[in-house]
Amino acid sequence: MRKTALTLTVIALVIAMGLVRGTAYSDRPLLDQATAEGTVLENQIYRSQALGEVREYTIYLPPGYETSQQRYPVIYFLHGYGGEDTDWISLGNLNDILDRLIAARHIPHLIVVMPDGDNSWWVNNFTKHQRYADMVIENLIPFIDGTYRTIPVRESRSIAGLSMGGYGALSLAMQHPDLFVSAASLSGAFFVKPNKLIYNLALFSTFGPYEKGWTWNKNNPLYLAKAMPKRELTTLALYLIASDGDQYRVEDDAAALHKALRDRGIPHEYRVYDGIHDWSFWGKYASEALCFIAAALTKPLQQDAPHSLEGA
Repeated sequence: MRKTALTLTVIALVIAMGLVRGTAYSDRPLLDQATAEGTVLENQIYRSQALGEVREYTIYLPPGYETSQQRYPVIYFLHGYGGEDTDWISLGNLNDILDRLIAARHIPHLIVVMPDGDNSWWVNNFTKHQRYADMVIENLIPFIDGTYRTIPVRESRSIAGLSMGGYGALSLAMQHPDLFVSAASLSGAFFVKPNKLIYNLALFSTFGPYEKGWTWNKNNPLYLAKAMPKRELTTLALYLIASDGDQYRVEDDAAALHKALRDRGIPHEYRVYDGIHDWSFWGKYASEALCFIAAALTKPLQQDAPHSLEGA
């Protein structure tokens, strides 16, 4: 779904918040000509009952998908504020990264789904009329499992995202550990207490009045790290990455989440590297996040394997 234009004032403030997409990541090795390429399909659609409309998604199918009889694990990649489903391909060159990692056998052949989530923060809004979390959990995942040769069990499903998508990826995984085995956040925006002006202009429609803040807090990975049962969180392989020069200081929130998880003894990986809040950072470290979360996934299975259809 393409976005309608915001007013110049709101655009300026949201840019100041650091959540809109930036320029494409170009500082990457060239794809080896001998590397088999996966297939990217854009402008794909499915019906979301939660939103009452047709939605778009982009999907990466691994090399050999069309001719194999295998079922594959799946990773859902979420975009940031102001972005869309094609961002991870057009700006992050995720397909090239996946091709190289698969060719080098750092990750298994897998499917990657990139949905469009508008500026929803990937949650059900405070009025429950815009149910983007339900869109993913109740509509998109069953649709993908019913349309493509996935392995439809939690051990073969992961989720990741950047900025707003980092918030959404961890929020969805922590609240649904029965559906995901691993999750990664790149520069996740977990603001402990968002600026009131920015909140009311850019976040109010999703999370409600600033003074209440409950919808923001109850979906926030920082809150969930403290509130969710420890036995459920320990079933997730969690990965956090932030840049030490992030101009919007979301690395402070990553550090707070790391501390909350560490204090409860919940295993996770936490990394801080040089960089800022932009595609040059996300493109550079997407491969590391992929390798971590993919390590928890099951390998591709022959389609007729008896245990490949559990939970279908």
